[in-house]
Amino acid sequence: MKAIYLIKNGKSETAFETREFTIGKATGENVLIEVEVFGLNFADVMARLGYYKACPPLPAVIGYDVVGRIKEIGEKVEGLEVGM
Repeated sequence: MKAIYLIKNGKSETAFETREFTIGKATGENVLIEVEVFGLNFADVMARLGYYKACPPLPAVIGYDVVGRIKEIGEKVEGLEVGM
């Protein structure tokens, strides 16, 4: 699978790169979502510019708003089901 990585802060034309991405299993309190639609929000823009403190270390796949279906749930997840 491919993903768009934020590789450096700065202009959008040079800040992103398409790379291969391996999806692991949903474990613990994590949920794996098959994304249907994503939103570009203020946090994404601030992460690209280097001003969002919660952005993971680069290179990183960012995306703070998504819509989709749950594909897998971790063993500690309660109240959710695959397919929701």
